[in-house]
Amino acid sequence: MAEDFLSEDNLCGQSLLRLVSRGSSIIAELQRLQANIPKVFLPRDGIDDPEQARYASILFDFGYLTNPEDYERKVNTSTEMLDLDQEFNDTFYELLGRFYKLFESIVIYVADLNKFVEDVQAGYFIQHTVDNILLDDSGRQLMCEALYLFGVMLLLLERQIPGPVRERMVIAFYRHSGESASSQENIEDVCRLCRQTGYVGRGSKPRNYPENFFARFSIDKMVISQIIGRMQNDDIYMQASSFPLPEHRTTRLVAQGSMLYVCLYFAPQLLKGEPATMREIVDRHFSENWVIPAYMGYVVDLSVEWSSYAAAAAALGNVLSAANVQTFARRNKRRAVVAMEKLRGFLTQGRLDEKFLLDNLEALMSCMRESNVALRWRFLHARARSKAYREAIHRECASDDETIALLLQTSQLEWRLKAMFETLLREKASKWQACREQSAERLKELSQYFTGEVLLTRVRRDESMVKWFAGVAQTVASLDYEEEHATVTGRKIREIIRALEEVEGFEQLEESLQVKSFLEDTRNLLRQMLRTVNITGDVMSQMENITDLAYGWELLNDYMAVLQARIEEDPQTVVLLRATFLKLASILDFPLTRISQCDSPDQVSVAEYYSSELVHFVRRVVEVIPKNVFALLRKIVELQSERMRPFPIKLEAEHLKDYAQLNERFELARLTHRVSVFTEGILAMERTLLGVIQVDPRQILEEGLRKELVLQVATAMHKALVFPSGTPEEFASVAKRLGAVVELFRTSMEYIQDYIDLAGLKIWQEEIHRIVNFYIEQETNRFLKKKVLGRQSRYQRREVPVPQFRVLPPPGGRRKAASGEMPALTFMGRVVNALLRLTDPCSTTYAPEYMAWYGSDGTEVCGLKLCSQLSRSVGMTGIQGVDRLLGFQIVYELKGFFGQLQALSKEHGPFLERFRDHLFPEWRIPKEGANLYAQALKKAQKYMLPLLQCCRNVGRAQLLRLQFARLLEFRSRADAQLLHSALNTLNDGIMKDLRRHYANPQLQGHPMPDNPLIGKVRDLLDACGLVNPFSKIYVTTEPVEGLPVMLLLFLISYLPKLRYDPKTGTLARLKDKYPIDGAPVVAGVATLLRQFHPSYTRALLAFLSQFVRTTVYAGVQGSKPAVPIEVATVIVFVRQLCGFYGISNEEIYAYFPPYIFDAINVP
Repeated sequence: MAEDFLSEDNLCGQSLLRLVSRGSSIIAELQRLQANIPKVFLPRDGIDDPEQARYASILFDFGYLTNPEDYERKVNTSTEMLDLDQEFNDTFYELLGRFYKLFESIVIYVADLNKFVEDVQAGYFIQHTVDNILLDDSGRQLMCEALYLFGVMLLLLERQIPGPVRERMVIAFYRHSGESASSQENIEDVCRLCRQTGYVGRGSKPRNYPENFFARFSIDKMVISQIIGRMQNDDIYMQASSFPLPEHRTTRLVAQGSMLYVCLYFAPQLLKGEPATMREIVDRHFSENWVIPAYMGYVVDLSVEWSSYAAAAAALGNVLSAANVQTFARRNKRRAVVAMEKLRGFLTQGRLDEKFLLDNLEALMSCMRESNVALRWRFLHARARSKAYREAIHRECASDDETIALLLQTSQLEWRLKAMFETLLREKASKWQACREQSAERLKELSQYFTGEVLLTRVRRDESMVKWFAGVAQTVASLDYEEEHATVTGRKIREIIRALEEVEGFEQLEESLQVKSFLEDTRNLLRQMLRTVNITGDVMSQMENITDLAYGWELLNDYMAVLQARIEEDPQTVVLLRATFLKLASILDFPLTRISQCDSPDQVSVAEYYSSELVHFVRRVVEVIPKNVFALLRKIVELQSERMRPFPIKLEAEHLKDYAQLNERFELARLTHRVSVFTEGILAMERTLLGVIQVDPRQILEEGLRKELVLQVATAMHKALVFPSGTPEEFASVAKRLGAVVELFRTSMEYIQDYIDLAGLKIWQEEIHRIVNFYIEQETNRFLKKKVLGRQSRYQRREVPVPQFRVLPPPGGRRKAASGEMPALTFMGRVVNALLRLTDPCSTTYAPEYMAWYGSDGTEVCGLKLCSQLSRSVGMTGIQGVDRLLGFQIVYELKGFFGQLQALSKEHGPFLERFRDHLFPEWRIPKEGANLYAQALKKAQKYMLPLLQCCRNVGRAQLLRLQFARLLEFRSRADAQLLHSALNTLNDGIMKDLRRHYANPQLQGHPMPDNPLIGKVRDLLDACGLVNPFSKIYVTTEPVEGLPVMLLLFLISYLPKLRYDPKTGTLARLKDKYPIDGAPVVAGVATLLRQFHPSYTRALLAFLSQFVRTTVYAGVQGSKPAVPIEVATVIVFVRQLCGFYGISNEEIYAYFPPYIFDAINVP
């Protein structure tokens, strides 16, 4: 009947099976997504990232549905909120879609469940009714599971995605998906599901919770009553063969007890007002177990959950008292002690072999059964919510360490038995056939022996013996081992064995030792055949039922410290843990059973999810080994660097004792041996298939070392890279201290590779690259509309996570931030902000010849020395990261300025056109030039300050990028000369090909868009510093016709505040109070011009040339002819501008004759 119900031709069975498998898939997706809830949906006090806290103003609960127009009007009337809303949509919409699809799947699931029940009741499935489905074994199981899984969805939804979070998610998706979207067909039902219940976390429960939540979706009351009745009275999973003893009844019914607990919330009248029914349920299912797993580790305490239900609380109170709890605990301890003694006996080396297994199968099964019953009760009830009960359990039961020891030994026995039994099942046919052939052959030989015709025999012919042994041989040869004939075959074999024992007493055989030996061997072969007959798949099924550990999925986290302490004490414990991990793999059985039965496409994703969770647990258990290895390595490196003296190349014999340092070398050997012992422990664990993922111990070790390295390095950088005062001395001191720590880690990884056969330096370089780039990516989120969340980063891995720290408050208290400085989210942002403070154009002067910034007192504040110290602390990858972050800041500054520029152009466009017309043509001196410039300056003051700020910030960032490019290039020349030269040559070749293409596109091809060559070469060029930041185009914008005139007026306004300083070789401010520095302004103007067509640069040079001629002409017209000082400043500016921009002298001389540079003595 069961096979008929689940057969492919049975539409009713297949429909119900697909529904149940879909329920398991939905729960897996729910558990997968609960770990990815964005923090923006949490209450404000739960968000520690100020960047994510900004979104609170555009996230609404279901109050939005009462009057959506008011909420939308509030958002639409604010440009800032509109931009924030669009940014939120770009960042979170895809993830919101998954959450909404999850909510919708739950709604559709219950709708399909109701539809199935209605179809059955309406006779759509011929010959099937609810009653006869519940009479069928498989049908009864599936009907109970269908209702149970819906209840689990509701409970887990409340537990893992709180009501306020659900409401914000649904409204956010509703707002951004559009009201006409097809995905919102079930929006009303989804809102009914996601409306908050008033219960959050472990707080107090609202009245009538959770039955009111369950009642939001109605299910046929009669069907619910029938399902609960079946679970109340039947053994729906037929576990009697696995747990046959009366004292194991509650364990035998634990699965349906969990299902019954959930399903009773669909019929709360039983919990409240049916004391007789609840007494029967409690006595049958919960007489000893009041802490039960509602679903795969989700544990509930019935004494708490049922406390508000009169009938249920009264029924439970009859069996649950302090005296009973103490009795249960003592019984559990006795059971655990006895089981542990038996386990030690069975696991004695050399005892557990195939013969022992077959002869003592019942004893072994009984030992497994008792051990698992003891473990289940101890693990579950250690989570009792009542303090008195919990203390009694810990006092009377085995300790945590003894419990884990029992778990390890039980897992080891189970693993070995299952492996042996699988081998026996696999070899059953061949062994049976071999034993049968040997037995028949020996009996034939005995028959021939009694013919008296065999050589070297002096026995008289006995015709009766000849015929009897020949007949027995024929009977043995005809035996069949198939399971359907197993009982008959076993009876025949026993009769043959008994007959062979009786015939041995005959006078003809009693005196022949050879015949007796043959008979004994034959009987042994027949006994082996008898044992082989008893090897059936039912035994393996019973083992799987007995050894199930799915209930302990979350519970084992309580014993993590105990497991790690055992590994720390004896690393070889990892070998025993392998069997425990395999035992824990039973978590895959329940969700995957139905999914695999209907061959659902969700099978792979669900299996991968639970397998990955299991592997993650394995990593957490064994991560104690990498932690201890790192602790030992730090001691080793400190010993080598601080206490051990370097051994000279040549040494006189009398000084050998001084360098021996035997105690230190012994300590070094001891620590190194300890490292080897730890690593050998994890490497001793063989490759293991956990679910669908194969666990390689070498990979686990490497990932553990990587995880510990990432954690320690990231933590060290996070703590060290803080600059409260922002002085150069502080920056240098911080970089030096961090550099020493980082070098210690690097040396540790280099040292370890010789003892554990791992590429330590490769690991170091890869993880430093990942750490720096992850934090740079998080910093750049400030400049992106579509944010890259931490878990979405390509640099983030679950196996080796990069930690995310709380955002530190700005250093310096109320100290004023430097120009261009932004709030830092990570330590890389703090480094950039510290550099921006050190190089503030308002207080420092940049000297191009020295590539350094100097303070007002002439001391160097930031230069190559400081950048070199920084590179030793964050590495070359860190320098690249800082450079990349500066590039994002340049883009941010330019976009902000160009936005302002477009608005100013519209407002001042007519004025700029008139002024340009007055200056046309540029080769002549305008009439009343001085007055013309003065009047224009008065009208242009509005955009002078934004332009100054943009030029200062962009120019300073460009100069820092140039500094870092030179440092990277120097290091690449020194450390990778061949790579440096090859890249230079390749870059030149590519550029020549591109120029040929643009010169003649018909003849010279261009790399295809999908060709990765240019992108990869670009990344390598950036890494080696073979770039010029002033040649980069950061943004694209619409043409701004008045930009050259704007820049002209800007320069005329601010250049008089600068003078050429021959000491620094640049333009320096005339007075300290002037908030301007020459080199950053020049670099900023050069960068601005690079973003436009080269004609803008030529126009500015023409205007400046005209201004110089006008100023010179006005200067020589006075009583004392002289060249004004402003002319020299302009000429120096032009020379430096052309240097940054890359304009040749020939092009400059088209606007400024060479003699003017000679006259003013500009280099």
